[in-house]
Amino acid sequence: MNWIFAIAFSLYILFGTIIAIVSRKSFEKTIQDYYTGGGRLGALLAAGTYAATTYSAFMMIGLVGMAYNTGVGALGFELTYLASTVFLLSTVGREIWKMSKERGWIAPSHMLSDLYNSRSLGILASIVYLFAMIPYLTAQIQGLKFVFGYGGIGEGWALAFSATLVYAWIFVAGIWSVAATDLYQGILMLFSGLAYLAWAIFALIPSSGSSLGNVYEALGTKGYLGITGFWSIGTFLAYTLPWAFFAV
Repeated sequence: MNWIFAIAFSLYILFGTIIAIVSRKSFEKTIQDYYTGGGRLGALLAAGTYAATTYSAFMMIGLVGMAYNTGVGALGFELTYLASTVFLLSTVGREIWKMSKERGWIAPSHMLSDLYNSRSLGILASIVYLFAMIPYLTAQIQGLKFVFGYGGIGEGWALAFSATLVYAWIFVAGIWSVAATDLYQGILMLFSGLAYLAWAIFALIPSSGSSLGNVYEALGTKGYLGITGFWSIGTFLAYTLPWAFFAV
């Protein structure tokens, strides 16, 4: 194992575990609070857990590579998903949040079972959710493979380390420790992304004897600053509609 990676990963675990333990102060030790936070997470934790969940491996690894290969059209399909999410959360999402607090819903399947008075519908919805999450989980696993690969750790150990850490943090305080550690990860992602951008602009490009203007010119010549041939209407819809459904 790369010793720099080992130190960084150990510090990540240490600070994350401290944050998870501190989050127990907000946990009321009920089943509803364990899974949903009783609707008390607040804007910061809710935004942090959403960002870290949705924009982790998919955004930091997958979408970056996709934008590099296919141009700025990748940004369009991602922003469409974000707009769909914001629209749903600010309209029907708010009403569902109110009703879930009143009726004690824990999961979407619980909501469907209650609204339609059908336990079978709730079970069916749970099964559909499990299968629908397979592509997302696959992207996360690929992300783990790439990240741990920098530390010289194989895919099997990467999954073992990650699964152990995730389940340990979940066990501490349910959604409270999940949301708190997600916010921690989201902050790391944000500052890491900004640091990488600053390094590319102020160190990498000048060291190559080029300038930011030359880089933009080269990208424009290759067509990456516009809509490349990859992004036909059919392709754009094929990428966008599943993610809009994922937002639902």
